[in-house]
Amino acid sequence: MRITCAFISDDALLTKAIEREKIDNLKPFESVKNFLGHVSLVRSKIDQEQAIALQANAQKTFCEADNPSSIYFRDKIDERIRNQFSLVLAHPNASKDYLGISALIDPPSTQIAWTQMGQDKTFINGTTYSGRPKSNVFEWKSRLLYVGLFQVFGNAYLAPQLRKTTFEITWTSRIKDSTIADPVVQDPIALVDTQFSITTAEEAKTYGFEMPIQQSNVWGGFSLANISDALQGLSSASVTAAAAKKDLANK
Repeated sequence: MRITCAFISDDALLTKAIEREKIDNLKPFESVKNFLGHVSLVRSKIDQEQAIALQANAQKTFCEADNPSSIYFRDKIDERIRNQFSLVLAHPNASKDYLGISALIDPPSTQIAWTQMGQDKTFINGTTYSGRPKSNVFEWKSRLLYVGLFQVFGNAYLAPQLRKTTFEITWTSRIKDSTIADPVVQDPIALVDTQFSITTAEEAKTYGFEMPIQQSNVWGGFSLANISDALQGLSSASVTAAAAKKDLANK
């Protein structure tokens, strides 16, 4: 297959649908990073058909369900991440600079006490080719997204928030007859990005979470119930002020 048109989308269902159609010369990619990885493979004197096969094999080599020999299970990647980055995952607001560690060691006493709702949800964010350290050694980078739902109990003004943390695992392999061989993880595992922001019931659901009932309706961090109460209070105050003004005028 010679690619003359690339379709890039992070919509997994859409890219799979395009794959099933088997449109001539059209190849869907789940990200710009994956497309650039494909281009790099081709530039390293790998033909396009072999490059496509290698990218697909690399995905399975890193993580394939029910395959204990894939890197994710064989090297206990999840366990290593949870042990190495336990503070980062448990304290989403420990520092404005989430990639720093100083505030995590001694968190300020004034921090808001966020409580995590259940376990993190883990997502495989693809594997891309990143280069050839040696002529017969290929380097790959696989990304994992850890998403956690947090809320503050007893504070109706703080909406639930999602913490999205991305980790990158670098590993190398050899290539034998268009297949991945001898994969080896290169330490350390890297934390590449962390975001912590207000979420909605719809967004939380896409990551497999159910929003807390008492705070499922929020706007700008404030519950709709509290906004309604505040507006009613302002309305009552306006009526009282108008009555007082009328009474003074009559006097």
